[in-house]
Amino acid sequence: MKLLKPLLFVALSIGLGTAGCKKQIVVEAIDYGSIENNVYRNDYFPLSLEIPEDWAVHDVQTQTNIKEKGSDAVYGDDEYKKALVKASELSMVSLVSMTKFPVGEPVPSNPFLKCIAERVQHTPGIKTGEDYLFQKREVLASGQLNLSFSGEIHSETVANHLFSVLAYDLNVGSDSPVHQKMYAVVLKGYALAFVITFTDESEEAELMEILNTLSLG
Repeated sequence: MKLLKPLLFVALSIGLGTAGCKKQIVVEAIDYGSIENNVYRNDYFPLSLEIPEDWAVHDVQTQTNIKEKGSDAVYGDDEYKKALVKASELSMVSLVSMTKFPVGEPVPSNPFLKCIAERVQHTPGIKTGEDYLFQKREVLASGQLNLSFSGEIHSETVANHLFSVLAYDLNVGSDSPVHQKMYAVVLKGYALAFVITFTDESEEAELMEILNTLSLG
């Protein structure tokens, strides 16, 4: 099944702490959050997000595997860029990651949602979600993925919160591309990003139904 290949998750694997930064980044303590009664909560921002009862939440090992394979998919044999990606992990925290079906299950498609927080307080020029997505777009464009961006970075309101949005298509060799959208906002020194992956409008609607349960701040 093509949709569960590492290509799917690649945007989530690559941080911004890579662009020529030579000093080590020290990350302040952040609440990784917890899940109780199918609700993810994080007191640092704070935020909460409802998780559908039958969706698969990824454990740490699953997320690590996705991240490593995603780096390989983007940069191939470019060891320098892969090393920079590894360094960026010092500033990036995965908060919650989920798919409709368990990773590896033989299904035609598998809608995916992930939330990450990336430290940007000491990154010059990143003050807003739009700034963050501009840099993210540059990182994605520099890789080896066969992707195309869908229009410009724009704004959307989700659950009464204004986000900057980057949309793009991943061409994975199937008849139709896989779509990804990244919703970003800068809060408390972090870029908070929600990324959804889908193949059609019905899957996008299902993912947006989850995002619309978001409570933030």
